[in-house]
This record gives sequence, C-alpha cells and structure tokens, in this order.
Amino acid sequence: MAATGEVWWPRAGRSDGRLWGEFHGRRHGRRATQVGPWWGRALDGLRTAGERGSEEVDVVGASRSRVTVVGECKWTAGRMTGRVLDDLERFKLPALRQAGARFAAGGPTILLFAKSGFKQSLVDEAAGREDVRLVGLEELAGTLLPQNRR
Repeated sequence: MAATGEVWWPRAGRSDGRLWGEFHGRRHGRRATQVGPWWGRALDGLRTAGERGSEEVDVVGASRSRVTVVGECKWTAGRMTGRVLDDLERFKLPALRQAGARFAAGGPTILLFAKSGFKQSLVDEAAGREDVRLVGLEELAGTLLPQNRR
C-alpha cells in the first residue's frame, strides 16, 4: 500500500484484513473481493491548515470497484467510544473518497471491532442505525474459529 495515499485500493495479503473480510462475508452473506487496510492523505483543507496530515482505515473491503465495508479495530483494555465512529465518518471516509474510492450505493457497512466492548453511548447510536455493526471479541471468535465454521 502506498503510504502517500496515491493508491487507495485495499491490498490483500494482511491476515487481519482477510479475517475481517471473512467475518463480513459469514455474517452478511456478501464478501468483499478485496480487503485490506488503507492509509493516505487527510482531506486537503485539514492538511493545508495543519490539523491532520494523514488518515488510516483498518479495514476496507471492496467488490466490483465499490467500497462495500469499512472497519475500525481497537484491541485495547478500554471500551470503544463514539469518537471512533465520529472520526471514521468525519475524517477518514471523506479522505478515502478524496483519494478516489467509490462507495457502494447507500454507503458501506461500518464494522467496529473491539476486544473490550463498547461504551453505552456508542451502543445506543449503533442501535439506531442499519449501517453500523458493533463486533465484540466473543462474536468475532464465535464466527471465525475453526470449530464454528460451516
């Protein structure tokens, strides 16, 4: 993946990207044919103002040249906050679009993966949205461990 953001397309090859893509396919019945991380330049206005230099999305999945799924993964001791979703929508997805990504009709599914769970405010926000899924460690392991594969 080009660190400059000139090439936005997700690259296969990182095991974490394949796991998230497999999870998405098993839970949602559609697979992204290309899955991987993305990083690139922040929005032009934010870079010019010196507020943000670059952005990174942990998981970007695409099918038929359209981004169908994006995900953020936080493997920390603390519960994930709504700031992760806010940063994704306010900064990262617009930067991805600025880099040339085209999104699926209706926008991508947003998967938020967290080892230690989620703050209640994020749980409440996600409950009111069809495009956001919160995925804890138990659900991730239950979907991907060999004994649970169909």
